[in-house]
Amino acid sequence: MKNIIIDEKFVGIRFNKYLLKLLVNANSSFIYKMLRKKNILLNEKKADGTEILKDGDKVSIFFKEETYKKFTENNIKNCDKKIVPLDLMKKIKINIIYEDENILVLDKWDGIPSQNSEKFSYSIDMLIKQYLIDKGVNDYSGIVNRIDTNTKGLIIFAKNYLIKRELTLQFVNSLVDKKYIALVRGIVDKNDKLSLYMKKNTDTNIVNVLNEDAFSDLKNKKGYYLTRTEYEVVDYIDDNTKICVNIKTGKPHQIRAALSFVKHPIVGDRKYGGGEGSLKLISKYLKFNNISNEKFEYLNELEFFSRYEL
Repeated sequence: MKNIIIDEKFVGIRFNKYLLKLLVNANSSFIYKMLRKKNILLNEKKADGTEILKDGDKVSIFFKEETYKKFTENNIKNCDKKIVPLDLMKKIKINIIYEDENILVLDKWDGIPSQNSEKFSYSIDMLIKQYLIDKGVNDYSGIVNRIDTNTKGLIIFAKNYLIKRELTLQFVNSLVDKKYIALVRGIVDKNDKLSLYMKKNTDTNIVNVLNEDAFSDLKNKKGYYLTRTEYEVVDYIDDNTKICVNIKTGKPHQIRAALSFVKHPIVGDRKYGGGEGSLKLISKYLKFNNISNEKFEYLNELEFFSRYEL
């Protein structure tokens, strides 16, 4: 039997998510089975996994020692470190632009997904897990912000649940300065602010876009969400325009779909009418401004810039 006392870094998360983090080699069905059979208790009572953890909560796990070890030893599913190509791990290390005890900021290259995908053997999330485990970091909590597979630029990773919760709230509440650089088709003659409604088609993986008038006339509004995208003209390159994009919301394909909607698709965006070639979109700049937790206030002083150029 194991007894674990919850400390502040796990306060506020659901019990089932904590157990999946602790029992890294277990799946959700196994966790719920153990809860139903009272092999895992919270504060010496039966739990269903939906409980929100508090400081000082007691978790009791009634496993044999070898069983507990089996489910808690470090193991990255679908990614045995012996088969991760060395060139990918070297690329991870080269592209880390900032790292401390709480976060890691990576300058992602294009052609690799942020998170696991059936279409790809590896993901950035998978490789960062491996990198941190090799360094002895066991509390890795995952990606804070994601970017598309063919987009280059900045991704932030949380090394513990406390910072993950803090930074996720910053992104959800649109408190982060996020700027992208893009090269779009055609001559953009003015800066603009777009308020558009979007809905992703899960079959085609393409986002449908409506302006406010079209959305108002729509009978079935289910699944649509409001997005806000702003852009400024930076330069003209031949018949194309370099722009700086600031997104006030962060939705799948938001920038790509919005620019395509205004007839200026991103160069290289085959999915949204930008033609062939590499996608000319970079997550260029990130800055936190409103972190109030005194442990992490230092992050308000930092600015992160991608090294990539169009």
